[in-house]
Amino acid sequence: MSPEAPVPVYAAIMKRLPLATAILLLTLSVPCFAQGDTAAGPYREFRRPYREFRRPYRETALKLLIGGSLQQAYGTNGKEYSRKYFEIGLHRTRTAFGGHHPATTLTHGFSLEVAPEAKPIYGFKYSAWAQAWCFVLGLGGVYYTDFDQGNFKIRPEIGVGLYPFKLSAGLNIPTIRNRDFKPLQRSQGQVTLNILLKGKTLKREE
Repeated sequence: MSPEAPVPVYAAIMKRLPLATAILLLTLSVPCFAQGDTAAGPYREFRRPYREFRRPYRETALKLLIGGSLQQAYGTNGKEYSRKYFEIGLHRTRTAFGGHHPATTLTHGFSLEVAPEAKPIYGFKYSAWAQAWCFVLGLGGVYYTDFDQGNFKIRPEIGVGLYPFKLSAGLNIPTIRNRDFKPLQRSQGQVTLNILLKGKTLKREE
């Protein structure tokens, strides 16, 4: 394969999925299938305080988003490598806590991605995702720039999550001025880990 030949996105993403990430995926997925009935069995009276503690409710809150990602990238010599980004932002999140079921989440907001390279790259992003059980679907728009050139990308994502964590794989779809910004021209695959840290509760319903 020549340096200019595109690398399949799936292969590029899986190539960067380390053992620690696979373990995290498994850990996040296990609670999705742990749906025992807390009211059943001879110890139901003993479990009553626990059930009351986990009474279903819905919450709307502002949350601090932090995270990091690995992005498919190519050096000036054409060699492929993983570009690292750190991310921080603010999201408005609506979460439904359903007792012994995993939380369901809908969140959206703005964030900043920063790649601390010799010439830093900044990504100004608006994103939204929905999490049900342990599965995540999301969509984002990111404007990447080094303040000399820029490129806007649309990124659909799919992954797993267990509130407040999200681990997803995304495809960066190029739009305007993609050829002008060489460092991002062939940056297709991206793996992202995000955490939502509680900030200010705006509304709570039981």
